[in-house]
Amino acid sequence: MSQKNSIGNPKSPTILAVGGGKGGVGKSVISTMLALFLARETKNLLIGESAGIKDRENIRGVICCVPEIKTCGQLLTMHMGPEDILINMEVEFIDDLSTDQLEAAIDRIETNVKKAVPEATKIFIEAQSLKKKPSKPKASDK
Repeated sequence: MSQKNSIGNPKSPTILAVGGGKGGVGKSVISTMLALFLARETKNLLIGESAGIKDRENIRGVICCVPEIKTCGQLLTMHMGPEDILINMEVEFIDDLSTDQLEAAIDRIETNVKKAVPEATKIFIEAQSLKKKPSKPKASDK
């Protein structure tokens, strides 16, 4: 009577594969290192990296040279995508501008910024001079 292997074929030999754990550990270490490297490299894109120094200088220069602006405040930028930058700038307009003059100045700012930095797709201007501080009630008003 011939011996049969576990498959049931008497002519094929039984093969038992024995592997060490070193290969699995090595692959796991390499995969973990690659994941950590990619996480570190893409972290800024996930969070929203600010525009580069050159772009920020160009944006500030273009905005602050508009004659209707008295002072330029804080500039905030954030990449929303590889070619999509969001811009938020605090500015103080000169006093006594009409609504039409303000609209024209803001339109000029947006046009000039988009010429200087084509990736600028969303531009928000925060007008400091238009913020009215609440006046304190007078003693006679009580």
